[in-house]
Amino acid sequence: RVQSRRRSCRADRRRAGVLFRRAAAAGNAEAMGRLCEGGYGVRRKPRRAFTWYRKAAEAGDGDALAACERLAREHGFQLSARIRAHLLARCATTGDPEEAVNLGVCLFEGSGVQRDRRRALELYRYGAALGQSAAWVNIGLMYKQGDVLRRSWPKALACFRTAARLGKASACYQLAQYYETVAPDRAHFMRWLRLGARRGHAQSQLELGILYHNGNGVRRDWKRSALLYRRAADQNHGWAMCLLGLCCRDGEGVKEDKRTARWWFERAVKAGLAEKDSETVREARKALAAL
Repeated sequence: RVQSRRRSCRADRRRAGVLFRRAAAAGNAEAMGRLCEGGYGVRRKPRRAFTWYRKAAEAGDGDALAACERLAREHGFQLSARIRAHLLARCATTGDPEEAVNLGVCLFEGSGVQRDRRRALELYRYGAALGQSAAWVNIGLMYKQGDVLRRSWPKALACFRTAARLGKASACYQLAQYYETVAPDRAHFMRWLRLGARRGHAQSQLELGILYHNGNGVRRDWKRSALLYRRAADQNHGWAMCLLGLCCRDGEGVKEDKRTARWWFERAVKAGLAEKDSETVREARKALAAL
């Protein structure tokens, strides 16, 4: 049975290679990228795949841009903020709502382009009208912070709830923050924080893990706390790595293991430096020195 599955996989790859070659022969730049990256009958060439994906993104292919960004992260290929913003603009002109929202983020932050928050709002509204949950979150944040839009918590909450209904984990976290600080309601706070953590939001997982570790409003559960820290750490959350390292060092919720603790502290330092989080870097280095 295993051999049969392997033969089937090889056949599927051969078939995929044939289809990619046909598309590439017809001038499809993304197909050339898939062919070079996947090695379907040819040697894998990530650099060449990156070039082809970028060419496809120039033509307005949002999937190719996502592949381009992924290869840049995985292999360290250069993709400056200016070039990324340019490619996003090309993809947005084709009507791709996801890339329009991403371009809006660049315009809002001034990343690679001149800052234009009103234009960013226009793009967010366009994406929101087409069901982009990230667009609803960004509009909600504008209402929450009073940036471009007049500050309004009711409107911000309406945006966050819409995004949460569309499955956006960060919207759940925003709602949890509201019920923790603005209109304290423990039941609503825990409901939204748990939902954000269940949907994979790293900060929600971290904060829920801290609650379980300290027994704050919930029954103390070090094992569940360590599991939540691990899920957040797997998303490259520096502070979660540091806390998971402490769990490994002290044997809280996991088996005591100084070597694993050191590994997590070292990763926390790297993540903290990348995020420019001085507190994470300081605490992780202090923990390393104490091992």
